[in-house]
Amino acid sequence: LGCRSLRHSGAEVYVILHEVFSAIRKAISLQHELQVSSIVLIKPGSIPKTSSGKIQRYACRINFLNSSLNSIAHWPGQFPISHDIKSDSSLETISALV
Repeated sequence: LGCRSLRHSGAEVYVILHEVFSAIRKAISLQHELQVSSIVLIKPGSIPKTSSGKIQRYACRINFLNSSLNSIAHWPGQFPISHDIKSDSSLETISALV
């Protein structure tokens, strides 16, 4: 995947997100032979962790099921789900994934 400059209109952000989500779905399908039903991009540092730094999987699951993750975008769904997606820091996060 390629990423153009970080200054994008709403339509270009949609295209970048579509490319990111397509790449994630394809990689998971090829590597694990699984069909992806949902993808959530969350803000850096927002995943629940224990005091020792381990990911709190149960808390992540509950937050995912309640749609309460600190997300910047998700698939399937509208792009973007957050107004923060238009900020430079959110675009830098997405472009880091690309």
